[in-house]
Amino acid sequence: SSSPVHPLDLAELLGLTPLPDAPWGPDEIAPQAPTGWTPDGRLVTLDKPLRSGRASLFLRPDEGVLERVELYDGRGRRVASSDLTRYRQAEMLEGGGDWPRVATRITLQLIDPDDPGFRVDVVLSLYAMENRGSRQKEVAFDLDRLLRAYRVDRVVDLDERASGG
Repeated sequence: SSSPVHPLDLAELLGLTPLPDAPWGPDEIAPQAPTGWTPDGRLVTLDKPLRSGRASLFLRPDEGVLERVELYDGRGRRVASSDLTRYRQAEMLEGGGDWPRVATRITLQLIDPDDPGFRVDVVLSLYAMENRGSRQKEVAFDLDRLLRAYRVDRVVDLDERASGG
């Protein structure tokens, strides 16, 4: 069994995608308004459409940081969630500007609504977050070299598959 989350939507769970410039209309993603508050009034909520359904983002209004993300499939069933905690400043080695705050502990949960026995829990702990700028080693982005180094024998191009190619 597998969780029905599009791989490119997993970045939402890590808080790596930008917030929208303007809110989407409620008819575009759900019958309710896309922004609001949690019932306890502590967090701002924002819904955004995804390839595989929608994401609900929960933000702390005092600091503007993401606290929780929930992913839902096209039928409105929750398929994944993440809790983002222990925010720390990322070190800016070059480029200046604001020092971004990044969650250094991310607790992920993937479930399959069609299989109650399927559940994956993952805890990511990040440390020494930094923006290396031009000092970033290019080897991490050399796909051919990585494929050889890790002896990958099969590659599936998700962008090609999504476009019907």
